[in-house]
Amino acid sequence: MARRKKIRRVVLLSTQPLLGEALQSILSKVEEVELLGPWPPEADVLARLVEEAPDVVLLASDESDSLEPDSLTARLLARYPDFPLVQVSIEHSRVRAFTSRSLTAQSDDLIELIRGLPEKGGPL
Repeated sequence: MARRKKIRRVVLLSTQPLLGEALQSILSKVEEVELLGPWPPEADVLARLVEEAPDVVLLASDESDSLEPDSLTARLLARYPDFPLVQVSIEHSRVRAFTSRSLTAQSDDLIELIRGLPEKGGPL
């Protein structure tokens, strides 16, 4: 029996139309992705995120746009802490993933987390 692939709802927000269109072209060909967007990250669009219930929010931005991407990332994380957020930048061919998960932990867990951090400048 073939195993069904899990479909992931992806909301694509884009401050850069060309990057948004490129990502749309790539993601629309992936069977496991139900793509919503690209949409501009405007207030009415952001208000729809809860009703769209995405598995991930993809933010396509150009880091040369002053502080807009970081400011938008911070606002999205503050307003929708349960949605994983992936920031894609064309400037440095970089993807940054943000997720907030709350876990119950003891002081030993915190110490192990600190010990397990990668060296500065090293691989994650």
